[in-house]
Amino acid sequence: MIAIAPILLLGILVCEEGSTSAEYVDDALQCSIRLPEKFRDASQNESSSSLCRASWSANLGQYRCDIDFWVFNRPFKDPEEAAQLFVASLQNPNQWGKEKNFVEEERELVDRPVGRAGFGMVVHGTRHSLANKRPVSSAHLLTTVFDDKIGALIVDCSPPAGKSQRKVIQQFLEEGLRYDGPADDPNWTEEEAVGRWEEHAPESASGKEFKKPIRTKHYIILTNSSGGTSFAKKMEENYKKIQKIYPFLETSKRKLMPVFLFRTADEYYDFSVSVAGWTLEAARRTKGHAWRDYYATYYESPNDPVHIHEATHQIFANRLHLNGGGSWYQEGVAEYIETSKNDRNEISGMVERGQATPLPELLRMPGLIAKGDNQRLGDMARYNYKLAALFIEFLRESRFGKRKFPQFLKTLGSVPRSNLNAIDRGFLDVYGVGIDGVEEEFLKYCEKR
Repeated sequence: MIAIAPILLLGILVCEEGSTSAEYVDDALQCSIRLPEKFRDASQNESSSSLCRASWSANLGQYRCDIDFWVFNRPFKDPEEAAQLFVASLQNPNQWGKEKNFVEEERELVDRPVGRAGFGMVVHGTRHSLANKRPVSSAHLLTTVFDDKIGALIVDCSPPAGKSQRKVIQQFLEEGLRYDGPADDPNWTEEEAVGRWEEHAPESASGKEFKKPIRTKHYIILTNSSGGTSFAKKMEENYKKIQKIYPFLETSKRKLMPVFLFRTADEYYDFSVSVAGWTLEAARRTKGHAWRDYYATYYESPNDPVHIHEATHQIFANRLHLNGGGSWYQEGVAEYIETSKNDRNEISGMVERGQATPLPELLRMPGLIAKGDNQRLGDMARYNYKLAALFIEFLRESRFGKRKFPQFLKTLGSVPRSNLNAIDRGFLDVYGVGIDGVEEEFLKYCEKR
C-alpha cells in the first residue's frame, strides 16, 4: 500500500444485495460513482485502507472485476500528473501486490468535467506475474483532481479484459464518475492574472506599467513590455515545434501556462532573486528560466533560442509531466530542440575520439551547469549540454532508438534523477540492454554519423 497519511472517509456507499448496480456519493468531493448494469452481482468490499473510499467486486460476463476509488492528499492541478503517480505506484510491486507488475499500454483524455480541471485521464495496461511474466489481469484507471486531492477510479479485470470487456470498462470510466463541483477557468480570470503579476513581479517592474494579459491558445503572457504580442506569437510557434518532436495529449481544458515577460533584464534578474531564490550573480548568467508552472525572461528578441529551450522545460513539467531522469535527460531534450545537427558535430567527434564525458558519468551528474566562472568549467558544461543533446539525437534518430523513442521518453523521464541503477533498469525495459549496451550503440552511431 502507498505510504500516504490516511484520509477521513466522508462518502456513503449504496449497494443492494443481489442488485446489478451500486452507487457511491461523496458530498465532500462533490462527486458520485455509479456502476453500470453490465457489472453484474456487484457487492461492496470492506476497504483495507482509508485511502480507498469505495470498493466493489462484480462480474462482467465470465470476467471478475474489482473496482476501487482511491483518494490521496495531493495539490495537483492536472489529471495527467495524477496519472503519473498512480501508474508509478501500480508499477511498484511492493505497493500493489508483490506478485504483480503493471505495464502501461494506452493513455487518453476524458474531455468532460470529472473534477476541478474539467477533464480526466484514462490509462489502460496489463498486470503481469513477476514469477513467470504472464498476464494476470488488466488494470484500467481514470484519474482526476479535486481541490487539494487527487482521485483514481481503478478497475482490475481478471483475466485481462478482451475487446468487448474493455469497451464496457472504457465507457464506465468515461461516464461513471459524476462531478458537480466548480471547475477551474483554463484561461485564467482577470483577477487571477493580475494577482499573479502583483504577487511575483519585483518592485523594479512597476505595477502601473503592467499590460493587459495576452492570452494565446496555450499561454498567458504577463508583461510590462510593449513586445508582448510578437513574443506570444513566437511562443506558440515554439509550442508547435516542441509538441511535434515530443508528442503529448492535448485539450483546451488545461490551464494556460504563464510567462513572465519583463521589459528589462534588470527586472528579470530581480524576479529571479525574489521568486526563484537565486543570487544576483547566478541570475545575470541567464536570459530566462522555467520553474514550476512558469517561464520568466525579458524582451530582447523573440527568436533567441533560449526561449524554445526553456519552453521545452516548461512543457515537460506541465504537459508531459516528466520530471525525472536527471540533468542529462532534462537538458538533453531542451538542448536537442534548441540546436541543429551541425551544432553537435564537434561533440560527436569528441565522442568518437574518446574525449567526451563517458555516458555512465554523464547519466549520474546531478547537474550539467558549471559552478563558478572558470573558463574550463564553462567549456565542460557547454560540451556536456551538447553531449546530452547528441545522446537524445541518437535515441530519436538512430535505427537503434527511434522506434522506441516515445517509450524512452516516458520510462526514463519517470525514473529518479541521476539514479544509475534505476536508469539502467529503464534502458533494459525499453531497449533490452542496460547502460553499457546503450553506450556501445551510441559509440557506433557517432562513428558512422
